[in-house]
Amino acid sequence: MLWGMRGCRLLAVVAALAVAGCRVAAAPRPARGMLLVATDRTRDTGFEQTVILLLVHEPTRSIGLVINRRLGEPVSTAFPDLRRAPAGGEPLWAGGPVAIGINALIRAKQPAADASPVAPGIFLISERARMRELLARGGKTEEIRVYAGMCSWGPGQLGDEIERGLWTVTAASPGVVFDPRPEAVWERLAARK
Repeated sequence: MLWGMRGCRLLAVVAALAVAGCRVAAAPRPARGMLLVATDRTRDTGFEQTVILLLVHEPTRSIGLVINRRLGEPVSTAFPDLRRAPAGGEPLWAGGPVAIGINALIRAKQPAADASPVAPGIFLISERARMRELLARGGKTEEIRVYAGMCSWGPGQLGDEIERGLWTVTAASPGVVFDPRPEAVWERLAARK
């Protein structure tokens, strides 16, 4: 009889949840403008405690930028003619282990010319001449961060890593991507999970 009462209670709870329309929220899926937050399962030293902004997520590839690691070099390393400009002393960011290209993320209310929207208030510029122009202006109307390198995954690779629990996915915001204390971003996001 005891089992019968427990079974009835369980059925009553399940029925009440169904009637109330309660649903278990699905985990966010990777997409452009989402963040990948490394979990404690991530053993690759290149990705431990990283937060990556996804720029591209397609069936054939995924591309992103690590947003919480300074490279230890100034922007003038990538743009030597800006050595004396105020922006030349800003940090250059380590976008990822694939040593291809220089990209910039811009925080702005309105999209800059030739900028591609990534998430609300966050835009991507990949053209060096345009980056130089914005840096030379000194960020008067927008905040800019320049990244050397990127992260790249082949077909199905990122999905497999997420299934294995190496990454959690969450929405990006300008406040997180342009956090003035990037070294604390991973810890704060990882604590939310």
